[in-house]
Amino acid sequence: MEGRMSPHARVTAAAAFVLSVTLLLSLGPVSVHAQSTLGDISRRYDDSVTDPRMHDPDVRRDAMELITSKGYGAEWHEVTTEDGYILKMIRITSSPNSQQEGKPE
Repeated sequence: MEGRMSPHARVTAAAAFVLSVTLLLSLGPVSVHAQSTLGDISRRYDDSVTDPRMHDPDVRRDAMELITSKGYGAEWHEVTTEDGYILKMIRITSSPNSQQEGKPE
């Protein structure tokens, strides 16, 4: 009798399979090779698209735009690690309250 499932186990397995297929189909077409940017994700989950009462001008800004829109000075730096990864970093060079460029408060 090994390998035979009870009627309850068969119903449970069938229900799990139907649920899995339903969830996969509800996702719509998915590309394995597609790359999403933070902007893509932000636009996809942006509440201001569905709720006009919610409007935040910072929603669609990238990190550099957000930093400079608040009055901070900033500069891009690109660093390559020993193992070949390229890191893009932002250095905040001044605050809105500082008079001296190069030293954040």
